[in-house]
Amino acid sequence: MFALYTNTVSAHQLPLARELAVRLGAENFRYVYETEPAGGNQETREREPWTMRADESGAAELLESCEVLLAGGLRPTGLFERRVARGLKTLYQTERWFKPLGYLGSSPVPGSLRLLHPGYRRMARRFARLMESPSFQVLPIGPWAERDMKEVFRRFHAGAEFARALVPWGYFVAPGAAAARRVPSDGELKVLWVGRLLDWKRVDTVIDAVAMLRAGGDGPVSLTIVGDGPEKAALVRRAARRCGAAVKFTSGVDISRVRELMREHDVYVLASNAVEGWGAALSEAMEEGMVAFGTEEAGASAALLPEPRRFRSGDVAALARLIAGARGMAPSPMPPDFTVAGAAARLLAAVGRMRREVR
Repeated sequence: MFALYTNTVSAHQLPLARELAVRLGAENFRYVYETEPAGGNQETREREPWTMRADESGAAELLESCEVLLAGGLRPTGLFERRVARGLKTLYQTERWFKPLGYLGSSPVPGSLRLLHPGYRRMARRFARLMESPSFQVLPIGPWAERDMKEVFRRFHAGAEFARALVPWGYFVAPGAAAARRVPSDGELKVLWVGRLLDWKRVDTVIDAVAMLRAGGDGPVSLTIVGDGPEKAALVRRAARRCGAAVKFTSGVDISRVRELMREHDVYVLASNAVEGWGAALSEAMEEGMVAFGTEEAGASAALLPEPRRFRSGDVAALARLIAGARGMAPSPMPPDFTVAGAAARLLAAVGRMRREVR
């Protein structure tokens, strides 16, 4: 039995779960979740016959005894330790452990300061021990998560480098319905941003880049911002002051409508700073054939986009240059390893390697 164990049913986990259920057979797969959806932007009320709550009869025993467990969105350290002690194959998908604690101006406050907390340090030490076992495999979500996990190992193994390969990971969204298309060379350039309106998403950068393009006479350009959050009122005022009617705000919509909007726009921007662990909307935009730009700091853009299509978070001029250059541009293809099918194949290959090593 293969179990995927997470905190909730997520629209960013279900596509991979469905692929695994097909490849393994639904009778050999379970998606075990801790809570009912509470209204988060990744949660969904969709259910499949192989989904089950963690408090249902048999779920606890399943997590303890299934041959393969893939856990993400939580850190059940004790469960991992018990499984590894029995030689059961256990995989842990993780975003950054050392996300910045915040920013002082443009400088991030190092997330490694979390290790000063005794509880966090104890947990990190336990994970460093787990990483020694061939029964335990880390799946870092983005290159910065990989760096963080290797740092955890070094700190608790006297500076030793982690010798085994980690499996680069991400969030694997449903395939797109639109073919890749080239951005029109003339006419209005339609830019899109989707997500929670939080300060570290740096939506102000996108607004300011559009304002710079409009002031510079780079042709007609508009921006649609989809989402809600604590920064919305301030961003609405900023957009009205700097761009007028060229920026449109839309409240959060169903994922199917998000995909439709992506097919109606030309350019997608992931503008987040290093607090962003991944940024699944970028994956969705690339699946829908959009030209996409993203920051060096966000996990998704660092993993999925070529260097010429990335910019430093907060660099308005660099983003404006990228958007201006999008006319006539073709999209970057999704790397095959980060499609749902590619991820499932890599995951099952990793499980196969673990079986050989554990023997």
